[in-house]
Amino acid sequence: MKQDKGPGGKIHRSKRVQNTPSPLPSFQMMDTWARYQSLVPKPIRVLLSRLYQIAACTRLSLYQQGYLKSKRVSKPVVSVGNLTLGGTGKTPFVEYLARLLQQAGYRTAVISRGYGRQGSHPLLVSDGSHILHPDPNISGDEPLLLAQHLHGSVIAVGSSRYQTIQLVEATSPCDIYLLDDGFQHLQIERTADIVLVDATNPFGDFAFPPQGTLREPVHSLARASAVVITRADRPFDQFSLEHTIRTIAPAAPIFYSYHEMTDVYDPLTGNRLPPQKLSGLTVLAVCSIGNPFLFYEDLCHFQARVIRFVSFRDHHRYTPGDVKHLLQEAERSRCQMIVTTEKDWIRLRQVISTPVQVPIYVSRIQAHLDDEARFRQFLLSHLHSSTNLFSV
Repeated sequence: MKQDKGPGGKIHRSKRVQNTPSPLPSFQMMDTWARYQSLVPKPIRVLLSRLYQIAACTRLSLYQQGYLKSKRVSKPVVSVGNLTLGGTGKTPFVEYLARLLQQAGYRTAVISRGYGRQGSHPLLVSDGSHILHPDPNISGDEPLLLAQHLHGSVIAVGSSRYQTIQLVEATSPCDIYLLDDGFQHLQIERTADIVLVDATNPFGDFAFPPQGTLREPVHSLARASAVVITRADRPFDQFSLEHTIRTIAPAAPIFYSYHEMTDVYDPLTGNRLPPQKLSGLTVLAVCSIGNPFLFYEDLCHFQARVIRFVSFRDHHRYTPGDVKHLLQEAERSRCQMIVTTEKDWIRLRQVISTPVQVPIYVSRIQAHLDDEARFRQFLLSHLHSSTNLFSV
């Protein structure tokens, strides 16, 4: 992808965000973290942030000093994770990684926590051939979405990734385990630690929640086998970010990733449109994802006229009242369609029981890497070098 010099010598890889108007039109934050954060006084946020930091650092120290032990499983483990809370594009990247490994001849199993689901026990969402639990309240929205997209890959969820892997080994043996959001899950040894860093906010304001979004200290990046800078098609200071990463993790190769809206489709009729067809259409957008503003940017990139934008907290469970409100807002604003994400449609479809007056379209997102050949070589070499430890 072409790199352009921006103001002040900053390098950015696309000018797509220049299509984005500011400020957001009729932006509604329905039950979001930012809304709650604004209600907490700063002294309390600072104290809570410090306590979070102490807890995170203590846990890391216990593993580093051997008081807590990581467990080895029978097959190679590739972890995909990040340093910060919120969306860095993990789910599209896990899907991308699973497809790459499938093409290389590996049978993969995605092991996820299953955030937002009921229960914490290990559960097989898909055996690779059939989806066994199609209810997102049981499976989790993101694992169920992966199960729909990754035919041939086992998808399993559970709060204990180790116990979840044991379940997979007993029921649907695989060649490689992919830990979805696994960087902080030190209970399991891994062959490769792939850390995603969001180009638009790489280190969570260098503060822990609720002051910032760091999940552990930035120097933990030293554990990374590779760093993937996601959303690299947005403007960012490439030189500064690379310098920070190389200072902390000099041996880790750096890759660049971006996601692309490939199409929008009406799940009730099957009608599909290229995203370019959004141009000039009046839209109500709704989502409950880690970084809602990036969904808004995607729509504006294709010049949709976003009249209303409604954002719920990540993994929100939609109710009939939510749907009624959205449809009323769309009709009142004379929107031509409602657009949401695939992750949101997983839950929305449970509460839409009658035909709707305003058509609902779902955006399809795929992850891409700038240098896929180099990444593939890095990943497969890591897996091949582990043959003395695992029987693949």
